[in-house]
Amino acid sequence: ICVQNNAEAYYDIDAALSYLSDFAKLIRLTLDNVSKKEVSLEDELSYLKYYLNLEQMRFNKKIDFDVILSTEFDNRKVTIPPMIIQPYIENAIKYGFIHMDQGGKIKLEFQITDDDKFKCIIEDNGIGRKKSRELNKSKKGNKSTGTFISKERLFLLNQTNHRKGYNVTTVDLYDEYDLPSGTRVEIYIPI
Repeated sequence: ICVQNNAEAYYDIDAALSYLSDFAKLIRLTLDNVSKKEVSLEDELSYLKYYLNLEQMRFNKKIDFDVILSTEFDNRKVTIPPMIIQPYIENAIKYGFIHMDQGGKIKLEFQITDDDKFKCIIEDNGIGRKKSRELNKSKKGNKSTGTFISKERLFLLNQTNHRKGYNVTTVDLYDEYDLPSGTRVEIYIPI
């Protein structure tokens, strides 16, 4: 990682080593999880934290995130399909924050619904889907394959799993002036 300082360049060895270490851990977790049907929420949160830490480094700490866990469950015992959440976080960063001057914020919230489903909420304060489509429509091949794959995985889980009710919904958020103020994705996983 090169830093410019009054026409002198120096390398932040500690930042580079931290980045490489987190990247290696993320790759190792990806390879470990890719063949698993389910992982504990604790393991998925560890995976997501490494991913978000890398994105924070990449965007020079302009991305902030909060994780809110309900006290209703033990995150070591709740199991979910691996790598379902990450593509939606990536979209928030790639499409919601990339055109913003100020930093972005992502909130991850996990709860149990009244009908016994595990609910993951991914909420960002980005520019919104409509504005993002307008700004990115000139770019060919700029469609999110990660979220498409996640939706397909949830569809297949509904077809092949004894537990039914896997679902994802996306909601556009607006401020008091009816201007786009972000996106909320809700992922439902039967317990």
